[in-house]
Amino acid sequence: MDIYSKTYYREALRGHNSENLCKDAKNQCPDRAHNGSRMFVKTMEFCVIFLIALFVLCLVSFLSLRPTLKEVRGEAGLSWERFVKAARERNDLIPGLAESIKGVSLGQGKLAGKLFEERTILHRSNDPREIVTSIDEMDRHLSKIEKLAQSSTEISSYSPFNQTWKRVASASSDIKNKRILYNQTVRRYNDLMAPFPQSIFSSIFGFAPLQYYPVNQHVDDAGQS
Repeated sequence: MDIYSKTYYREALRGHNSENLCKDAKNQCPDRAHNGSRMFVKTMEFCVIFLIALFVLCLVSFLSLRPTLKEVRGEAGLSWERFVKAARERNDLIPGLAESIKGVSLGQGKLAGKLFEERTILHRSNDPREIVTSIDEMDRHLSKIEKLAQSSTEISSYSPFNQTWKRVASASSDIKNKRILYNQTVRRYNDLMAPFPQSIFSSIFGFAPLQYYPVNQHVDDAGQS
């Protein structure tokens, strides 16, 4: 306690008027309001410093993760390209499959037409959702053909159909495996982005969540034949 404070409290204990004492001391009384303001300012300064330190720490954490994000995103892109390529390679088998169906069962012309329709959509589209929808529809039609062959000895014993169908079934299995690999990579990428603060900095640095396309039941049916 400084000399003035000691004098102030000693005179107060003696019963002297503290206001006169303050006047005599040229208004050097402890200013509680001023001290409170200084305390508030210091508290705010501490909070600002803490937030800046937290921001820097989060930024450093994200920047250390950024190369991994770029790598996994690149892997997802390659997986998607392989998935689409496999689907388009299967589409190249569709004309032969359709002809083999019509060759043994003339009443299946409508189903063959549906195969050609989905084949055309996949070849001309670059929209991921439209591509996946087309692939799913193709799987659904192929599942119908499989059930038709299982219920008809005429179709199942037709050699051109059997040869083509084995290739189509193998291609369908390959599509399924590549789709699963793509989804696994997407899940890993999205999981890396999800936690805080990665979720904030990811959008700032141009990273966006990737779409997940689960395998449907028709894919399982076509791939198991």
